[in-house]
Amino acid sequence: MSEDVLSQQEIDNLLSALSSGDMKVEEIKEEEKEHSVKVYDFKRPDKFSKEQIRTLVMMHENFSRLVATYLSAHLRTRVNIEVASVDQLTYDEFVRSVASPTLLGIFSMEPLMGNSIIEINLELGFSMIERLFGGGGRPYEEKRNLTDIERNVLKHMLKRILAYFSESWVNVASFQAELEKIETNLQFVQIVSPGDMVVLLTFKAEVGEAKGFINICIPIVAMEPLIPKLSAQYWFAAAAVRNNEESQNIDVLRQRIEKALVLVKVQLGNSVVTVEELLNLQRGDVLPLDKGTDEDLDIIIGERKKFTAKAGLVGGKLAVQIMTPSQNQGVEREDE
Repeated sequence: MSEDVLSQQEIDNLLSALSSGDMKVEEIKEEEKEHSVKVYDFKRPDKFSKEQIRTLVMMHENFSRLVATYLSAHLRTRVNIEVASVDQLTYDEFVRSVASPTLLGIFSMEPLMGNSIIEINLELGFSMIERLFGGGGRPYEEKRNLTDIERNVLKHMLKRILAYFSESWVNVASFQAELEKIETNLQFVQIVSPGDMVVLLTFKAEVGEAKGFINICIPIVAMEPLIPKLSAQYWFAAAAVRNNEESQNIDVLRQRIEKALVLVKVQLGNSVVTVEELLNLQRGDVLPLDKGTDEDLDIIIGERKKFTAKAGLVGGKLAVQIMTPSQNQGVEREDE
């Protein structure tokens, strides 16, 4: 329990002492003045305020939801991911806290400088692999390195996860998280000096029956240009501006589409002839169609049947009158 939090027994004893006169309010105030100085470790300076930490938590709650949705659909199993903590520590402390072997993805965030790390517990990694290969996704406790096939499978998955990571930051900064390489031993990875400060984003994950943690380690030196923007007010304001811009872009796109020209064809009917009959066709020949003059015609837009219509005349010109939407207008072709 933290030193700043009192237990119920301590609270009761304090109230009892105040009531009996054994302790006076003035004495408590004097004690507060004596203990108002807090110890500050210059080797581990706090770069982020509490509000900025809360903003990081909110941003990555959205990231955890996106990744959980993607993995649930991709692995076809229950996936739950939630933010466990956001910490500031040295890179050496992070290295010593990670087990070996593990799944490590080293990625860049252009235009931000340096590299960062995403680390996934191998128990989760092997569970994902088993699901993708048709298994049940049970926890895999044996510690071993990844095979080449397993590396390629997880590499593809990490790229998709990092795409969602970039998306979760879009209201604060525009960067593209690109996977550089995959490792299994953090001792061979040196993204910053051991004493440099990093931000550690920890997510608690459940993939089927397997449980573990996903860690994202970002050097603070890479995040320094973004620190002033890490406030809830800025984040919500940027989100509102982005939504407004997207709405305006949709309106512009709609206006341009409305002015686009499309080819509209009316299919009067079909007729089957032999090649010989086709070659011998002359002006004035009559081809019988499979539709009568009182039957509905098909209106084709692009390559889809959209409406049925009746043939007629308007001002001495051939015309059609649209009657009803075609029943299969919403069916898409497999190659679209």
